[in-house]
Amino acid sequence: MGRGRLHATITEALIKAVNSTTAVKYLLFAGVKRMALRTDIDEDIFPGR
Repeated sequence: MGRGRLHATITEALIKAVNSTTAVKYLLFAGVKRMALRTDIDEDIFPGR
């Protein structure tokens, strides 16, 4: 395996890792947004609870 191919493989692995991390971040953020919406709806439906 030549140096160029090794660098390409390492670069590809790093890009995949960053993309995976970003995808997880967006999934977690979407979950937080949904939970906040549910909390707001619960407050509207069941005030003082």
